[in-house]
Amino acid sequence: MDKFLFSESFVFNELKPFKNFNIAIDTHFNLSDPPPPEHYHDFFEMYYVYEGECEDTIAGDYFSLSRGNLVIIAPYVSHYLRICGDPKIINIYIRKTTINEIFLPFLTGNDFFSDFFLWNSILQHTDTPRTGIIDYIIINTGDDAQISEEITEMFNEQSLNDEYTGHIMENLISVFLFRIIRRYGKSPLLKYKGQNSDKHRYISYIFKNFRTVTLKQLAKHFSVSIAYCSRQIKALTGKNFYELIQTIRMPHSRYLLLSTDMKIVDISYSLGFENPETFIRNFKKYFGITPSQFRNSK
Repeated sequence: MDKFLFSESFVFNELKPFKNFNIAIDTHFNLSDPPPPEHYHDFFEMYYVYEGECEDTIAGDYFSLSRGNLVIIAPYVSHYLRICGDPKIINIYIRKTTINEIFLPFLTGNDFFSDFFLWNSILQHTDTPRTGIIDYIIINTGDDAQISEEITEMFNEQSLNDEYTGHIMENLISVFLFRIIRRYGKSPLLKYKGQNSDKHRYISYIFKNFRTVTLKQLAKHFSVSIAYCSRQIKALTGKNFYELIQTIRMPHSRYLLLSTDMKIVDISYSLGFENPETFIRNFKKYFGITPSQFRNSK
């Protein structure tokens, strides 16, 4: 049976409970219908086993999950959940753009979770499932009551569905993810699946040095030609070097505009732009408005 795509546009734009949200929470509490067959998404998915047991196959790997297991699946990775008995499972769906804007600016790029979210947030769209550098993470949170309380808080906030809900849920999910990293980032119970390749090092280096790196410097650092380096970046991300740099810079600029009083000229230089005019032009191209208009609208 062919795997099918649950698209971001369908989940967040057409399903009534989640319409116009950037984060959506669903439950498998009383299953009158079976879970969907093997499928994949173009967004991030997490699910938490609140009670009971289930079986999961992710990227061809089989797992038996039980109470306290938290699973994080990257976009475009195929998976299939099999229900055993009457478990209670909570699903959390997160747009890739939301991860880019509310979470990536804070990541260091020097830890496992950073690699997972950084990589999978910039991979190009595909019409078929695939595997990447890190496909999934499974964490055994055991009887950590705070985890279930935080997920319940997000679910309750979604139910309110007022003018504040979207902003509150974005903040709640950001705090939740960082607490997961704090508590379980170095846990021996953490499992993951992915692949490593020399060419992936180019992207990791760009993330860590996006403010100053040039394509010429990148190629020199890895002792390859500029043309070869450029081809590898395009093949991995669907973007050229300049487009990838902007994909990293723009969420950082959005965060600085929202959360600091930094002048626009200072933000532009802090992110590695040659001058404020170039920053303003790129910001407007990316977000559709100028930095000043964006800051004044919030």
